[in-house]
Amino acid sequence: MVYIGYLGFTPSQYGWIPAAGSLVYIGSTLACRRLLRRFGAVRSVQYGALLSLAGASVQILGCWLAPASAVPLLAGHLCYCLGHGIHQPCGQAGAVSDLPHQAGRAVSWSGFAMMVVAFCMGQLAAPFVDASYSHGAWPMTLPILAAAVALGGIAFAWLPRLYPHARKETAP
Repeated sequence: MVYIGYLGFTPSQYGWIPAAGSLVYIGSTLACRRLLRRFGAVRSVQYGALLSLAGASVQILGCWLAPASAVPLLAGHLCYCLGHGIHQPCGQAGAVSDLPHQAGRAVSWSGFAMMVVAFCMGQLAAPFVDASYSHGAWPMTLPILAAAVALGGIAFAWLPRLYPHARKETAP
């Protein structure tokens, strides 16, 4: 709604945004393998969380400083996708690592929890979207920022406590 209704993109122009995000996500999942070998899971997730937080911050700054421009929204979206392609696969792997005998169930619950959170964030944002777009892109960017802050909290506060002996792994 923001890109088409507020910024005036055509539906076909908008279609390139999720396509580009998907390509960035795929590329960063491939890069994640190298990060895992070089830095280990905790540090890789932290790098991904920093990228997601940077992407959300770019979008927030764009809403504040250039509310009619799509450039910061697009740049932030791609940066967020880059980070998500790193921390999301690590999170899925972490969800099953302690339950190898129930890996399917663990991944299913992890995916379910992710979709419940996404649904709740959408429900929180929906009341702020109106036909006149008086709130601009804020209803889109604030939930993204909230998700990025939560990811940062998980990556920097919870994971190091969960894996206190996680050490930096170096490539051979």
